[in-house]
Amino acid sequence: MDLDEAIAILLDLLRNDRARNYGYDLYARNGAEFAAQQRYPHEPFIEGRVRELSPIFYEAAWELCRRGIVRPGVRRAGEQAVEEGGYPATSESEKISFNQLNRATGHRIKYLKVDADTGEEVVLDSVTPLV
Repeated sequence: MDLDEAIAILLDLLRNDRARNYGYDLYARNGAEFAAQQRYPHEPFIEGRVRELSPIFYEAAWELCRRGIVRPGVRRAGEQAVEEGGYPATSESEKISFNQLNRATGHRIKYLKVDADTGEEVVLDSVTPLV
């Protein structure tokens, strides 16, 4: 199995709401289990096959993170899109935010987009995705 095939399986599972487990929108092991069941339908115990296929599905999940389709370690991802046409992990109505707090003050931490060369803050309208 190659990476593109694993990605296609994960996207299909996401589209059909069969990728989730343990509260995550995408649980990579579900892809490995699905592929093992499809490839070896007559084997009664496929756990060994799932272990064989798992690395490519974890790699595929990370590729989907890189493309912005899902986020690593986040239980619910917001609407995402990529140049090929991404598949949101959740609807816009389910979109949530994950804030971090300064332990010393209890204030929310703010992240700014800053030009790497000039050090100046960049307004969102000026940001172009890297393709």
